[in-house]
Amino acid sequence: GSEMCIRDRMNNAFVEEAARRLVQRAEVIGAAATKERLQRLYALLFARPASSQEMELAQEFLGEDVNLEKWTRYAQALLMGNEFVFLD
Repeated sequence: GSEMCIRDRMNNAFVEEAARRLVQRAEVIGAAATKERLQRLYALLFARPASSQEMELAQEFLGEDVNLEKWTRYAQALLMGNEFVFLD
């Protein structure tokens, strides 16, 4: 019921804030090129480089007009993904 909705909204707010802080970290925001910024995000989150397929998907998502809002949404998607949630 309503308890689940409240918890979902709190989790969304938490993940959104975590994503916003992640993309505003100096080592991420300091990267001039989109590809470099993506690699830094993957290094921080997954301790590995992004694959060429992940880079393509990210650039499709971010588009030409990359802004903080898009970066935050992208980081939020990474944080919600299985690889981040279920580490071996």
